[in-house]
Amino acid sequence: MAAAQQAVHRPRPLISAWLFLSSFVVAWDVGYILLRPRSFLGGDLHWIWSPYKLYMNIDYIYGLPSWDAKDGFPAAQSLMNVVECFLNLFYVYLVHLKATPKSIAVAPVWGLIAVTMTLSKTILYALNDYCCGWCKTGHNDWNTLVFLYILPNGLWILFPAIIALIFIHELSTTLKVAAGVQGAPFHTIPPLATPILSSSVTGTGAKKETEEKEKEKEKKDESNPYLVDHSQLPNWAQDNAWIVKATATGDGILNRALSFFFSSTSPSGIASKATDLTIRAPDTLDILGFCAFFVGSIVCLGFSSTYHAIQCHSHSVSKKFNKLDYVGIVVMIVGSFLPALHYGFYCHPHFQLAYSSAIILLGGLAMYVVLAPSYATPAYRPYRTAVFLVLGLSAVVPVAHVVQLYGYRTITETMGLRFLITSGALYVLGAGLYAARVPERFAPGRFDMLGASHQIFHVLIFGAAAAHYVSIRRAYAFWHTVEAIRGPLDVGREGVCAALQG
Repeated sequence: MAAAQQAVHRPRPLISAWLFLSSFVVAWDVGYILLRPRSFLGGDLHWIWSPYKLYMNIDYIYGLPSWDAKDGFPAAQSLMNVVECFLNLFYVYLVHLKATPKSIAVAPVWGLIAVTMTLSKTILYALNDYCCGWCKTGHNDWNTLVFLYILPNGLWILFPAIIALIFIHELSTTLKVAAGVQGAPFHTIPPLATPILSSSVTGTGAKKETEEKEKEKEKKDESNPYLVDHSQLPNWAQDNAWIVKATATGDGILNRALSFFFSSTSPSGIASKATDLTIRAPDTLDILGFCAFFVGSIVCLGFSSTYHAIQCHSHSVSKKFNKLDYVGIVVMIVGSFLPALHYGFYCHPHFQLAYSSAIILLGGLAMYVVLAPSYATPAYRPYRTAVFLVLGLSAVVPVAHVVQLYGYRTITETMGLRFLITSGALYVLGAGLYAARVPERFAPGRFDMLGASHQIFHVLIFGAAAAHYVSIRRAYAFWHTVEAIRGPLDVGREGVCAALQG
């Protein structure tokens, strides 16, 4: 055949209109259920759902009897309705907004799931009423029951059922064509730029296409079909030329998720950061310091994990979440400073305030630099690293100050200075390896799966955060122990501060 026939989904305006408009009706219904009793008659939000003044007395599942009985079914079903709304709109997006051959081909799958949820939930409401002896609607007369309950709800069974049958027929036809079943009917349209399913491709063009596909397949990592060579990536995704293979493809979020379960450099970065810590409830000021540290760590590791998980989606998504990755680093550095300053200058509140204000200001300036579009490209990686190093190394000033005040040995005991220095060293080492692309620079391809600088950087960052936690935890234990020392000598915090300053 000169023109390849294709079994494809034929978007129908009526189906799209139903899915689109019903999403807003269902969302309106969800709002009424989840905002009870404020959406009830007499509530401050009832004006939004005024038609329910009538319906709540027709179907008690929407009225006071269900609310008073603490019936959880309508609220639970409403949460599922949220998913239904998103699926309806996702179908419309695939067919009318994205509108590529691939998106149109998969649209009936999502549409079928959506209308099946609509159909099943409507039937479930009716079965729930039947199983309780028509306790929700049995009080109505026949006119009310038929015209205000059965007919309106029947539409939510009839239309989804018809749409579901259409989707099932199209999917069945497509699968038969893909399997080469003779006599399978076609929904034919003119050839697209990228055919979804072709029944016949002949001549030298087919041979050439097959050879190109084989060559492309050979380039992929044999252990993981979702990983490709660095050279196959678009320009915006080519970040590290020394990582030859094991880079996740940008074929979609699903493939990205699948690549996590194989050996891949970015997912290893995700796994090396997807952690959390716990915190014991201290005093109010200590809570603020520890919260600053943990929130900074969680934001940094969370943003970084999210960025590595979805960076292959598209250029725009990669740029946006790459900025969040840098913001997370700045937040973590500032959050780490604050508790250390709190305990380091425990006896000098004015120094606490001055240094805390300075690091917050520097953090704001650093955030501005990393968010500037001109510094978001791989070419400016050394400059971004320099910003982080300067921000981190600025800790030398307050540390030197506190050592000058109390002496190295005293500060080692009162705030775990050795762990604080270890933390800073790990940060600097990790940033240096990341900027220099060591060790993959000296053996391209050998560290594609494990041992790349980016992975080492993340492991060192976590180690630095752990060392920093030990430091501030020791400082907390020291000062809280001192504050508990009371008795004839009445030492306490004031006495220790006086002794340290003397």
